[in-house]
Amino acid sequence: MSKYEKDEKAKTFIYADDISVYPQKAMEGKITYGNPKFSEQKNLPIKVRLIKTKGRPLQFVLELQGDYHVEDLAYYSSVPRSWRSYGKIWLDLKNSKEFAEWILAALEVYNPKQKESKTIDKWIN
Repeated sequence: MSKYEKDEKAKTFIYADDISVYPQKAMEGKITYGNPKFSEQKNLPIKVRLIKTKGRPLQFVLELQGDYHVEDLAYYSSVPRSWRSYGKIWLDLKNSKEFAEWILAALEVYNPKQKESKTIDKWIN
């Protein structure tokens, strides 16, 4: 745990079907994927924590975990060094719903009586 993560308020795990990272500035033409390679649901662990550190607001931290492998990109239509997207996390509906419920519960416990977001209400109701 770093000096910015001293006071962990809550944590959970969610499981991604896919995690892709495109480290083009460090490894042009490469992509990393979470393992195992060939399965519909890979169940790649992501540790989600709610952290409070002195002088900083409550923050959610998502830590990608598990094995990964590096592949050469097979094709692309622009120069990889110009890409802005750095990574993607793919969640199925079950894990997305559990993650959203966990975040809403944590917000209610640690930041009560805040006006609820109309955007969140629109998506979950």
